[in-house]
Order: sequence, then structure tokens, then C-alpha cells
Amino acid sequence: MPVILSIIIICLAIPNNFCQDKTFSFDSFSLKIIKNELTAVNSNKQIFYQKEFHSPKDFALDLDGDGVPEFLISDSYEKDSSTFYTLYVFNTLDSLTLADSVFSGLIEPYEIKSSEAGGMIIVSGNPAIDSLNTDPDNIFLPVNCWKYQSGGLFPVNDDVYKIFINENNDIIDYLDNYYESKHEDCKSASKVKAALASGYINYMHSGDKTLARQFLNEYYHCSDLKNFEQYLNKICEESK
Repeated sequence: MPVILSIIIICLAIPNNFCQDKTFSFDSFSLKIIKNELTAVNSNKQIFYQKEFHSPKDFALDLDGDGVPEFLISDSYEKDSSTFYTLYVFNTLDSLTLADSVFSGLIEPYEIKSSEAGGMIIVSGNPAIDSLNTDPDNIFLPVNCWKYQSGGLFPVNDDVYKIFINENNDIIDYLDNYYESKHEDCKSASKVKAALASGYINYMHSGDKTLARQFLNEYYHCSDLKNFEQYLNKICEESK
């Protein structure tokens, strides 16, 4: 029997507050978040799985194109006036199992269809440079791309290009506008290190090392450029 995903209201012999908001219904079980806790109820109205989250957003999406939607939760929590995100992917075939998760740091992960990767991919932040972000109104992280297959998330940075270029177009627009009202010196560059690091790492992940070096030479106006580049190259290696 094919999996049919719908949003329904269930009010039958299950916890009292299970009738509030939306319920995700699959062939043999239903899912709902109750007070930040994921609750799974089988066809016999018995709870068989529960997991607590901080501030979850739930949705269903067929990530691997097999006709069976995965259940996803984008969770977030506050720490030191910053918001951090983690994406959880659940397998819904036959039963509910936590397939994988990815910590996205200061930016919320998103999904997008990629012709280069041959289907849906998850785009997350690389939390390795979280600490370089000093302006809460302008958060920058390089991205990592993931594809869900064989029951897990696998990196596909080497298979995609457009995602990194599109991300960097926004970064370049920001830096161009920023330097219009600033001196092109180390003091100014030091305040946008997160944007600079993100742009460089994105280009490296795209496979275009020449553009990465050109980008850093154009926008990073400090004498320790070589050291900064080595620091970023180490992050690139650790992200593989």
C-alpha cells in the first residue's frame, strides 16, 4: 500500500492534547508535536516513540524520491543571545526511526532541488566559524550540502556548484555595500570576518580555488592574509 501523507485531526482514545494543531498521518502510525515533544502513535492508538526538542518546526518531504516522505524537524535553541539550529531526519517506512541529524550552527538549514545532485538536497551552515559572527543582524556561515540516501545524510559538496555561487553572490553584494561607507583597511575587514570566511570556504567547496584566492585578496585588507587563508583551508579539510 502506498504511503499517504495527510494532515488530519485525531481525537480517539489517545492523549487529550493530541487533538490540537496538526497531525502527520502515515500508513501505520501518526506523528504530532505536543509541547515540544514528538509523539508517535501506532494504529492501535498506542504511543511507541517520543523525543523532546527545544523549539521544533515539523514538516514532511520526500528527500530521496522513492515516494515515501521523510519526516523532518528543524529544531533551535537560544544560547548567549544567539540561535542555533539542528535538522533531524526521520525514516517513516514501516515505522519511525531517527535516520540522521546535522548541526547547522547559526543559520537554519533549508532544502532545495538540485539538478547537479540529481534530486533534493539539504543545505546547512558550517558551524566551524560561528565565533567569527559578531553582528547579530548580519549572520554569515559557509554552507554544506547533504543528500539523503540509504537511510542517512551524505555530503555532496563535490557534486554541486551553483549553490555555493548563489550564496556568494549575496555575500559579495553585502561586502560591496559595506565597503562603500568604510575604509578598505584591516579594521574594517576584521568586522566582517564571518562574511569573508564564508565566501572563501564556499568557493573552495565549489572547487574553484582561483576564485577563492581572488575573493580573499580583494576583500581581506589585513597583513595576516596568509595566516587567515591557512586557518580557512584547515576548516575546508575538516569539512570533507
